[in-house]
Amino acid sequence: MAWLSGLSPSVMVYDVKVLFTYLVLVGLAITIFSAAVFVIPASALAAVILIIPAWYFVQMAKARWDAVDPAGF
Repeated sequence: MAWLSGLSPSVMVYDVKVLFTYLVLVGLAITIFSAAVFVIPASALAAVILIIPAWYFVQMAKARWDAVDPAGF
């Protein structure tokens, strides 16, 4: 969410494209890992793989956040 909307909740709520992209990305991850856990319960540990894209998205969000100069400061 931070990467897509730039840490602005109003962008997330009112921009349909951003909200749809967010829901699709989260939905895919939840569906894939849930299906894997139903097949092989020990595969729940594979969710640790999500640390890699999470780190990448956090870095991209930091760059986007730092690029915006807040008004009034």
